[in-house]
Parts: sequence; C-alpha cells; structure tokens
Amino acid sequence: TPRRSLLEDGSGQTADWQVSGSGSRVGRVVDTFRADKVLRYRANECSVSSKTGSGGGGVQLTIPSSVGQDQLTLSMDWFLQHNTSLSVTYAVKDKKPHTFHVHYLPSDTLLWTRGTRSIYYGVGLSYGWRRFTRNLLVDLQKGVAAMGHVPRTLRKISRSRVQVLSLQLCGEGRLDNLTLATAEHLQHFYAAADWLTRHQDHTGGWPITVPRTIVKDILQLASGWYSAMAQGQAISLLVRAAHHSGDLTYLHAAARATHLYTVNSTQGGVRAYFPGGYAWYEEYPTTPSLFVLNGFIYSLIGLYDLKETSTGPVSAKASELFNTGMTSLKTLVPLFDTGWGSLYDLRHFTTSRVPPKPARWDYHTTHITQLLLLSALDPDPVLRDTAERWTEYLHGKRASHN
Repeated sequence: TPRRSLLEDGSGQTADWQVSGSGSRVGRVVDTFRADKVLRYRANECSVSSKTGSGGGGVQLTIPSSVGQDQLTLSMDWFLQHNTSLSVTYAVKDKKPHTFHVHYLPSDTLLWTRGTRSIYYGVGLSYGWRRFTRNLLVDLQKGVAAMGHVPRTLRKISRSRVQVLSLQLCGEGRLDNLTLATAEHLQHFYAAADWLTRHQDHTGGWPITVPRTIVKDILQLASGWYSAMAQGQAISLLVRAAHHSGDLTYLHAAARATHLYTVNSTQGGVRAYFPGGYAWYEEYPTTPSLFVLNGFIYSLIGLYDLKETSTGPVSAKASELFNTGMTSLKTLVPLFDTGWGSLYDLRHFTTSRVPPKPARWDYHTTHITQLLLLSALDPDPVLRDTAERWTEYLHGKRASHN
C-alpha cells in the first residue's frame, strides 16, 4: 500500500506556506465547483534565475521532515489559469550536492531545459480543474538526460539520492488534496488513458512525432509514423480502463485504434505482407518491411484484449485481425530461430544490404514470455515448442550442426 502524506486540503490539513512579494497571498475559500474549501493563491511576482533556475518570491512550501525521502509522487487537484505554474526544488546527493528545479506550466511543449539546473514540462493548455499527478523522480531523470552535457554521476539518478526540498506556486490558481506519496499507480493509469482519448487522431492512431532511423539511408521513418506496437499497447490500456471504470469512452477509443491495422504500411498504416500473403502488423512500418517480432506480438495482445471485452462488430473486427495475425505468427516464427537464440527482426531477408539482427538476451526472454502467453490462448504446439526451445538456448543449448 502506498504511503501518503497529505500536505494541504484547504480545510482539515493546512500547510505552512511562505508568502513573499508585493501582492502575493494565500487563503482558504469555498470553491463552488468542488463544493469544498480549497487553497487559493496569487503570486504574480515570481522570478526564476537564468543562471541557477531557482525561484524567488511567490508562495513557497518547505517539505516537512515527516515526509519520507521515497515519497516522490506528487498529486493534487489543480485549478490552472494561463499564468499558473508549479516549481519543485530537488537536492541530489553526489560528491558535491546538486540542486535542480523542475517547473510545470501551461504549454503544449512537452519538455525543455535552460542552463544546467532548470527543467520545464508543459502540462497542456486546458484550463480549469484537473487531477495532476507526476512521478517527480522520473521527471528529474528525463530532464537531466535532456540537458546533454552532465557529469557521469548524474546520468543515472537513483531514488535514494533524491530529496524534494520545496514547492513554489506562481501566478493565480487554486489547489486541493496536495499529496506526496510513494506511488499513485491508479492515478497514473487513468492519466494515461485520458491522454490517449484526448490525443487520438482521425485515423484512430497516435502518431510518433519524431523521425526514426533503423538503418541509415536504408530503413528510415519520417516524423508522423504509426506503430502497431503502440496501437496494441494503447488498446490494452484502454480496454482495462473501460472495464475498471465502466466508461465506454475508453472502449470506443480502443475500437477506433484498430483501423490502422487494416491500412498498408506503404499508405501510412501498419500492415505489411510477408511473401505468401502473410499479414504482419509493423512496430516500425518501414519500406522495405522489418517484421519486428516482439512489437508484432504486442499488437496481437491488444487485439486479443479488445475482442474479449467487446461485442458485436467491434469484437468481430478485432477477432478477424487477431486470427489473421496469429496465422502469420505460427507460420513465420521458425524464421526467427538462429539455432542458439532468436532474431529481433527479418531485415536481412527484406534488405540484402544489412546483416541479421540477433535479439539481445533481454529481447530473447521477452520473445519467450510472449510466446508462452499466446500458447495459453492457442493450442498450436509451434508456440510452446518454440518457447521451450528458445528457453534451452538461454542455458547454453545449441542446435546441432551438420
């Protein structure tokens, strides 16, 4: 069970906020929308140093010593306005301690940095009340990685090295139920599900907005491509959100996500064909095709989840796509067997200019786990036999030579 420390709820639990700057103030008021007391703040004279990233003025809260160092998940109900922001100050243990500042503010830009101490996250441009939940450790790790040139000791920041020192509120807004916890898995789950429903495009997909190079000058993808693996994992999450909440909005989004499975990868979709007419849902829809194994199986698992949790035409379509994919998998999985491990993809077959891509052992174990899962859903022995043989490869067994 996660450990939680409630810092501020506007009524029963109130924090010791420090107010500085002309016109800055805090108060507890009854919010008509929430029908409860909340914290209202105004801090229009906040400043952030361009050199250190530290903030001055505004409304600040020093984190009490009673909050555990492992309580690095922040959550609150937050009323955002256009000038609202939240800044978190961290101390990171090292030979010489480092201080970082992570700022959350209204913007559609996901992440950017300034200098060597200041990290910014855009939280979108929707205003009004929202549930705000962030893993502060992950946000710090990603932000430091985005800075580029950092000391080697900061490339991997463990939980035990991090302490949250303070919070700073700027602009005008309201908040309720401000909490630091060891984890908030369910809140992160619904935050992801809601993001998927808001950002699904007209194709039913979620475009990858960065280019991807698999093999330079041969296998490349321009920004805006779709991934069958991403579609499948999004479907798996959405059907679980629908089941847990009873909200069919999530199930409808999952159903729309199957459209790209029917569109050829050469036409902007994720469907490719292996010689012989075997359909394959591509993690990376390059031309020529890659036939990545683990991403294909993740796309099938999403289809299975949807067909089992839906009815009518939605279930029928998901079933057809799943069965088509399973036929391809059971036919083609022997091509991924090297006699001592497994292949990540079939690039050496579709592109004669590159060598085979053996799967790393962590990917090899993923292949085994995926095949064992599917073998519980499909009695064809090729799935379990392959998984068992590949398991033996982990222990040093090799196929016999001539």
